[in-house]
Amino acid sequence: MKSTYLNMIYEIVNSFNRVLVLVLVFILVLSGSCASTKSVENGQEPQEHIKIFDQGFEKALYKASLIYKKNNLSGLILIKWFPETASYRVVFMSEVGFNYFDYEFFKTEKNNFKVHYSVEMLKYGGFVKKVRSDFSSLLMSYPDDIEKESSINKEYGIITTRYMGIGVNSYYYRPVEETYISRIDIKGLFYTKARIEISEYKNSVPSKILVGHTPKNMEINLTQIDKY
Repeated sequence: MKSTYLNMIYEIVNSFNRVLVLVLVFILVLSGSCASTKSVENGQEPQEHIKIFDQGFEKALYKASLIYKKNNLSGLILIKWFPETASYRVVFMSEVGFNYFDYEFFKTEKNNFKVHYSVEMLKYGGFVKKVRSDFSSLLMSYPDDIEKESSINKEYGIITTRYMGIGVNSYYYRPVEETYISRIDIKGLFYTKARIEISEYKNSVPSKILVGHTPKNMEINLTQIDKY
């Protein structure tokens, strides 16, 4: 009986030691990660002043494909800036002119999103919420006083800016040598909810945009049409 009791104590101590080792390893990894990241230095251009659709942008037309659950739609997406209302309109239409949705994004503190039109199959709250989050992040339609912080990872040469607010937790990445944002991560509490890959800028406008979600139940693929 005494031997069994001692064995139990031995196993408990061993288990505690294993947990302690794992905690120490986690702390060391976290410390190493923090050590390679620091606030943006003087002389580095602050990320928050860089826009994906920069000042002077008027409109862009993209060939688009959208996959949502069992729906697979293709057509065109028009993004247009309206200075009189300080808003972007995002219209997804078929190639023969039939509208799938028409959304508007405002740069205001409240009520910064409006649905002008949507086909029945895309009226689900989950779909609208995802697309709203995607394009709000892509268009950076945030109020001027939104909280943000920038840091630089010197090991990988990446500047990261995090935008934080009610319903907003987006990370923007760009290489130190570049003036264009290459990726956005929209994060939840425990995982990245959506990732937006941005590439091939022409005249300060991205030519290719790929939006992927976790879980993988939605994808948006945009390729800019140069002449229309």
